[in-house]
Amino acid sequence: MNRRALLSSVAVASIGVSAGCLGARAQRSPSIGGGTVWLGPGDETTLSLSAAAVSAIEFERVPVTETVVFETDAATLSPSPSDRTDSSLPCWHWAETRSNADLEVPIRAAEDAEPGEYADAVTAWANGDRDDTDSVTKEHTIAVTDSSSD
Repeated sequence: MNRRALLSSVAVASIGVSAGCLGARAQRSPSIGGGTVWLGPGDETTLSLSAAAVSAIEFERVPVTETVVFETDAATLSPSPSDRTDSSLPCWHWAETRSNADLEVPIRAAEDAEPGEYADAVTAWANGDRDDTDSVTKEHTIAVTDSSSD
């Protein structure tokens, strides 16, 4: 092999390795945004979440109470997921990692709801195989307020 061909091969290999390393660094970790939701007894509202670098979103926990009810079957996602795993707490999947995804879940408080705070937890994964090393879980607070203090 002549010197020019050898140097050319080394240069091409170096560029390929560098591109692979740069691509690995460019992958973002998933994130979930959203804050506290307030509602009074008998009220309905929407929990709005925004996720970034996500290929799957799942509720890890919702309040186990009749005081605050999450209507996960009526949830809307944008963009629409490729698949939904139907279980007691659904998991939505996209065929490819999405740079951004929005999730809206209707929530309602019972007419006789006592004021207090309730928490839910949502997990987002950046990869399709739901590898926990590339996931984030975020808790949100649902606050039921005393309607007489409004």
